[in-house]
Amino acid sequence: MKQSHLIAKNILASGGATAVAGLLQLAIIIIVARNVSVADFGAYSFMLAFCFVIFRIADGGLSIILTRDLAIEPAKIQEVLGATLGLAWVMSFGATLLMAAVIPFFHFSRELSILVALMGVEGLGQFICGCWGAVMRSQEDYENNALGFVMHKMVALAVVSAAMMLHYGLPGVVAGHLTGSLVQWWFYRWKVTRDYGRPRMRLDFAAWKYLIRESIPVGAANAVRIFADQADIIVLTLLAGATAVGLFSGPFKIATGLRFLPQALVLPLIPLYSRSAVGAGERPAFREAYERSVKTFALMGFPFAVLFALCPGVLTVGLLGASYRAAAPAMRLLSVGLWLAFLTTPFPFLLTALGRQRFLFVTSTAALVVRVALDLILVRYFNFLGPCIALMVSESLVLAAWIGGVWEAGFALNSVAIIWPPCVASVAMGAFLYLLHPQSLLALAPLALAGGTIYMFIVIRLGGVSPTEMGLLRESADFIRPWLAQRLGQLRGKAL
Repeated sequence: MKQSHLIAKNILASGGATAVAGLLQLAIIIIVARNVSVADFGAYSFMLAFCFVIFRIADGGLSIILTRDLAIEPAKIQEVLGATLGLAWVMSFGATLLMAAVIPFFHFSRELSILVALMGVEGLGQFICGCWGAVMRSQEDYENNALGFVMHKMVALAVVSAAMMLHYGLPGVVAGHLTGSLVQWWFYRWKVTRDYGRPRMRLDFAAWKYLIRESIPVGAANAVRIFADQADIIVLTLLAGATAVGLFSGPFKIATGLRFLPQALVLPLIPLYSRSAVGAGERPAFREAYERSVKTFALMGFPFAVLFALCPGVLTVGLLGASYRAAAPAMRLLSVGLWLAFLTTPFPFLLTALGRQRFLFVTSTAALVVRVALDLILVRYFNFLGPCIALMVSESLVLAAWIGGVWEAGFALNSVAIIWPPCVASVAMGAFLYLLHPQSLLALAPLALAGGTIYMFIVIRLGGVSPTEMGLLRESADFIRPWLAQRLGQLRGKAL
């Protein structure tokens, strides 16, 4: 298959799986909320957060490094995966000891403490799944990686639904999540051992040292970025109170909820970034991937930013209710932050492909310091709008730093040529929405689609999408036939 076919296939699989899994997880949350007490639902929410934290601590960026390295050297899948699994089990043991030390500080009942610990184990299961899944992601087998991800949510939903009907409460919910992880683990292991060989888990201290050195900066940078989002809430709570937190967090959660779109689209590009970053000469393939990625995410972000900037009241009241009307100015300011969130999405993976993980961590930490400092200053003057301003400033600085980091590696970016066509198109889309001035979500939806059409038409007319890129888009749309031919060929080969 051509690279354009692979990218289209992988993006469709990753984006589709993210959307389906998100809906299945939402269904689980709704079912649990309707069948347990408010206190138990609060405990369930805590367990989900605890599971996520344990997963992040255990993984520490290891799955990203594994995806990068196996994309570059697929011949070493069995050797590298065997060493990585050995390290993963050691790290899982360490995370288990951490759970045993931390859980008693929450003063839960004995039963709830056991359930929290089991959800932590589920997080460790997701970590091990991520190591097996990294093999498929590195070889651009995203359809099977996505299938396993969706299977996890489907099985969890089925078990949780049965548990609620049988009135098993939170133990049944935890059992559903654990069963889903076990099924996903089995599926990933079966696919990898069947298609890429059976790894032999082993002690390899040299490989472990390398993996830890490479992955810790990535994991730390991810943790810093996650904490930066929570820092705004903490500062607002301390300085402005619960009402200010609510007025900020409502629009903020809507904005951050849209991040799933660029994140789902960038993951399939990791193998391309990794292979092209180690190419010969001036690495023209990496330069091309870099420029097209930045252009794509910038183009995608502008229409959403226009909606937030021009229709903040409609979005705020329509999505959150009339009591959040005062939060409309925050929604408008977050339009810039939303666009920056789209544009910064590929840079952590670009810098990791270039081997600049330490730079990624240092700049992410510096952005966190700037953001917290601005929060402390601006909240006193602008209340819940202060964190919106702090977000815009800190994300602009980190974006500039990351562009500079890629530039230092030898890849300059023609920012003006990339930005001006969508800027002009955004003005036209904004004027269209301003003149028609929709007053409800029902009226906004068709106008937003029409405005988006106007936006893309102008972008194309201004050369924001080159003829070569249009040709690649048309070519990538025809990935079904070569994908089916590839799959049928594999089946025939196995039959023989």
